Amino acid sequence: MTKHLPLTKKKTNLSLSTLIIRIFLICFFFFSLYIVSGQNSEKGYTAKEITAYYDKIKKEGNEASNVEVIKKLIVQSKKVNDIPGEIRGLAILQVVAFNNNDYILFGKYSEELEALALQTGDYYSLSLTYTLRGTVSSILDKFPEAEADFDKAIEYGEKIPDLASKHMQLSRIYANKAGMSEGLDNNNKIIENIKKSLELIETIPISHLSPSQKETYYYLYITALTNVSATYLHAYNPPHVKLAEPYIKKALSFERITPYYFKANETGVYFSVSDFYAKKGDYQQAINYATKLLRTKEIQENPRERMLAYKVTKDAYAAAKDAKNENIYLKLYTDLNDSINAAEKKTIVQQSRNQIEKSTKEKNKYKQKTLLIVSITILLILIAAWGYITKKNHDYHKKYEALITKIKNEKDANTLLELNDQNIKSSSINITDKTIRVLLLKLEKFEQSEKYLQKDISLTSLANRLHTNTRYLSEIIKTYRNKNFTDYINGLRINYIVHQLYHEPKYRQYKISSLSEECGFTSYNAFVNAFKKMNDVTPYYFIEQLKQHETA
Repeated sequence: MTKHLPLTKKKTNLSLSTLIIRIFLICFFFFSLYIVSGQNSEKGYTAKEITAYYDKIKKEGNEASNVEVIKKLIVQSKKVNDIPGEIRGLAILQVVAFNNNDYILFGKYSEELEALALQTGDYYSLSLTYTLRGTVSSILDKFPEAEADFDKAIEYGEKIPDLASKHMQLSRIYANKAGMSEGLDNNNKIIENIKKSLELIETIPISHLSPSQKETYYYLYITALTNVSATYLHAYNPPHVKLAEPYIKKALSFERITPYYFKANETGVYFSVSDFYAKKGDYQQAINYATKLLRTKEIQENPRERMLAYKVTKDAYAAAKDAKNENIYLKLYTDLNDSINAAEKKTIVQQSRNQIEKSTKEKNKYKQKTLLIVSITILLILIAAWGYITKKNHDYHKKYEALITKIKNEKDANTLLELNDQNIKSSSINITDKTIRVLLLKLEKFEQSEKYLQKDISLTSLANRLHTNTRYLSEIIKTYRNKNFTDYINGLRINYIVHQLYHEPKYRQYKISSLSEECGFTSYNAFVNAFKKMNDVTPYYFIEQLKQHETA
């Protein structure tokens, strides 16, 4: 089963476990918004009535569609000096901004919330907002900042007076820290933080919890169990299936024990269970749970998660060697992915058009002289742009021709290095000539095997495959392939797909996203960037030129 799946716009090269945790995190921040009071003075609402209004929005699960209403509730709370009401509204707005990937707006709401929470000693809200800040920093690969944010979240979390609330909040923080550790490729820290998250939940005496706390407790408990399982399956190579099994089975047991509370987690659990059975080699069970996943309400209503579910199901059928069903779900996945991308582009275009319309109305107020200057400036820009584009297209075509010449001169997709005494180079570390020869021969076999197309290949896994250590392997690749490991693997993949496109016309009919999958990339953007970096042309341009020469 494929380990990496595209999900979000921002992050690249995400593992399945990261995606599952991300789904849980997004659900959690909507799920656990702090319950405080407020007042809507426009209608003369009391604090109790505005709390009921917030509760109604939360129960219906439509916070994102009520942003303007929530802003009005915050204004009314300010008028009557209801700080808890302001905090609750800001907590919702920061989550909406987070889910929309608007991290600038998120930062604005988060800072306003922090200032108010410090006034009232609201350690719960402070801990929540710092947890979310740490998550944002992790997404942006700002790991030192993320570490500081999570430490601050723990500091405030320790001050929460209610023991159950304290342990549940701390559990969330450590789960998020595990995600950060995955970004740092630190397996020991991942499992340490994940198990700490689970341990904190398991120490909570459930008999004393309120109904609301019970919902949070079961949500976090089941999440923690699936996170531990996902870590054992994806942080290690080979996967630790036996270590993962008790955790995933315990998470699944809540479907029978507490079906009401399990409902909030069913999407994530079915993802994890299908993944577990695929790793275990029980492909029929993997298919069964992938099918259950597709029937969940959350998957039906959320296109991005449905796309991920199609990918999981496709991979399960692929592992079971059921090509017919694999192709069915591949088409569903590809079509939905293209539909989502098209919708996003349409939104961006519409936003751009709205901005242009607004700018036009403002420009109509300018004096005639200003309009003339702007018009002349635009004309000059267009002329310059036309000249630039013309030259760029000419240069682009020359690069394409150079690439074609290079392909014709190569014997195969990945030309190998011939070994002799003269080309054994000096190394910055102490490696014997014999070891160098052996490793280079193994690298050659690896390059011929096309195993570099596997999505989960890493420096560690390749070193294990070649029976060497990562330091030796990294130095050999640097010295004899003149690349770091990432560029080396990407180069092999790009060479492979370039030769397939050139020699096999059927590949020219594939979508770019399908080509990226075919040669082992985990994201569309990573593939396009690597292709352009290596060949100085985009894959789209290369394919179009091949098609033109094919019909010429």
